[in-house]
Amino acid sequence: MSKSGFFQTSGSTASAQNTIQGSVDAAAASATAAASSETDAQTAQSAAEAARDAAQTAQTASESARDTSVSSASAASTSAATAASSVDTKFAAITTTTTTGSAGSNAAVSYNTGNTRFDFTVPAGATGPTGPTGPTGPTGPASTVAGPTGPTGATGPTGPTGATGPTGPADTSALAFAIALG
Repeated sequence: MSKSGFFQTSGSTASAQNTIQGSVDAAAASATAAASSETDAQTAQSAAEAARDAAQTAQTASESARDTSVSSASAASTSAATAASSVDTKFAAITTTTTTGSAGSNAAVSYNTGNTRFDFTVPAGATGPTGPTGPTGPTGPASTVAGPTGPTGATGPTGPTGATGPTGPADTSALAFAIALG
């Protein structure tokens, strides 16, 4: 006996399924007997009535299974709502704070019942080493504006004395002067 799609989704019990299937099987047997027994009209009529009664029993069982399924779904929904409400009542008011402690300190968690708050303290990580210096950037474009003239520099030190120059020609004008005086 295989289950129909209705039995797989209706939520009906195995005994209700067996009752329904038994009624359907009986109806099928009665219909077969009536069809193959043309000479016995009385038997055919009884079989038809039994089939009708079996169909009515199957319909009643199907409606009962459907009602049970609807009732179960409603109960499950109510139960889920009650559970969610309980969780919300228990935990909705809880808050948290997180603080960074000094490097090397211990992590800590505390609960304050006065304000339903968890306080978390997390130590700061150690400062890492300085990274390497990055590469020099590209040279910028040349300026088209000349910069200002710088100030005059200080006077440099006096240079060394130069070499003595050659002796000049003899002065004959002094001799002529002496002769004229003379």
